[in-house]
Amino acid sequence: MAVLLEIARVLGEHPPPIGVDIVFFDGEDYGEEGIPQDYILGSTYFANNLRGYRPSAVVIVDMIGERNTEIPIEGYSRAASPELVDEIYSIAEKMDAGSFRREDGPAIIDDHFPFIQVGIPAVDLIDFDYAYWHTLEDTPDKCSPGSLGDVGKVLLSLLWGRE
Repeated sequence: MAVLLEIARVLGEHPPPIGVDIVFFDGEDYGEEGIPQDYILGSTYFANNLRGYRPSAVVIVDMIGERNTEIPIEGYSRAASPELVDEIYSIAEKMDAGSFRREDGPAIIDDHFPFIQVGIPAVDLIDFDYAYWHTLEDTPDKCSPGSLGDVGKVLLSLLWGRE
């Protein structure tokens, strides 16, 4: 959430050339993991009830703040949105954002999945290899300003590169 709040602050001071919506979804971890109809409730509802509003792309950030973050290319993102994936990872390479790894990662059912299902390009930036996930040890001292900065800078560059 910290990187999104900082992006919101920057966007408020320096609006990009395109509209940007920052959306926080609820119900991601509800139900049985890996079963979309029971798991990612907030994003599923949102994607299925756009009513005339249609984002040109969706980027989900999830578990991107730990020390030694490595963000490989998530499988569903790679398969459904290769152009958006390439755009993001090319920016990361140009910026030398060390948290991004242009290598194949696992396919993960996450909040990007419902958008892919309705035909909207969507990418999940996620470091799923996080030992403290869903434990009481998932505390702020595990966070890295460098990892958060890598993601924030890449996303801001993505926004200013689009029209």
